[in-house]
Amino acid sequence: MCVILKKPADVRVAIRGDAKTPGELAPRRNLRILCSGEPAPFTRGSGRLDLAESIASAANPLTARVIANRIWAFHFGQGIVRTASNFGQLGERPTHPSCSITWLPGW
Repeated sequence: MCVILKKPADVRVAIRGDAKTPGELAPRRNLRILCSGEPAPFTRGSGRLDLAESIASAANPLTARVIANRIWAFHFGQGIVRTASNFGQLGERPTHPSCSITWLPGW
C-alpha cells in the first residue's frame, strides 16, 4: 500500500503495528545510534535523499566498514568481523584486530 502526501510529515509509531493505536511521534531523521549527539531532522521532502546522503557520507565510516568486511568475507570465507550484519555492541569482536576495518576502506 502506498500513501501519497502533498507535504511529507512525521508520523506516529503504530503500537504493535496497529495504525489504530498511534504512539509517539517519529520525526524524520537519522537514527540516534548512528550519530554523535542528537540527529538533525530531515528537512527536504520525504527525507529519503537526506537519509541516503547521511548513509553514503564520508563522515559515516560504518558504511565503508560493512562493505570492506563483506568483500573480505567473500574472498576469504569469513569476515574480519564474523557477524557481518551486526557491527554493534552485540556483534562479535574482529578475528584479526591488527587488520583495522577502519583502515581498509580508505586503502
